[in-house]
Amino acid sequence: MSETATPAAPPTATAAVDLRAISHRYPGRRGAPPLRSLDNVTVEVGEGEFVSLVGPSGCGKTTLLRIAAGLLTPSGGSARVLGEDPANRRGAPPVGLVTQEPGLLPWRTAAGNVALTHELAGGRATRADVLAQLGRVGIRAFADFHPRELSGGMGPRGARGRARAPPPRRGGPGAPVGARGELSRP
Repeated sequence: MSETATPAAPPTATAAVDLRAISHRYPGRRGAPPLRSLDNVTVEVGEGEFVSLVGPSGCGKTTLLRIAAGLLTPSGGSARVLGEDPANRRGAPPVGLVTQEPGLLPWRTAAGNVALTHELAGGRATRADVLAQLGRVGIRAFADFHPRELSGGMGPRGARGRARAPPPRRGGPGAPVGARGELSRP
């Protein structure tokens, strides 16, 4: 990603995601030097914008998204999501992240997986809220099905429903919550 990254202007007041000069290194294996996955990458996304990261496999797209979601700490640079460091928002990260694998908990139904977002944020979802969220992703009729009972296309929809589920309000504006929160933190 470093080949196409360019220095960006100072962050704007409206940036929902502001990643500045992000670098990340994974530890080397068996005495090998650290693996550089990101080097001086800057991305700014305004609230309501839809952005796609495109690049070859292994270039750091998922690493960058995991940093924005607060699931990884960058080796260098700064990450701000809705004005806060995403790593400091355990329990209620303000970013929804849907990975290539749905990552649904097999012992929970589709509805239970969507409700998990609220639980990780310290709240409780109503059945109506969960059904509405499942309806938005087109699988409301499958609310009481377990992941093994969902088709290959429904699993990712369930994960999107969970990622987009709003957290319980705590005196401020709502925002999507991280898809897997504490369950996938290192």
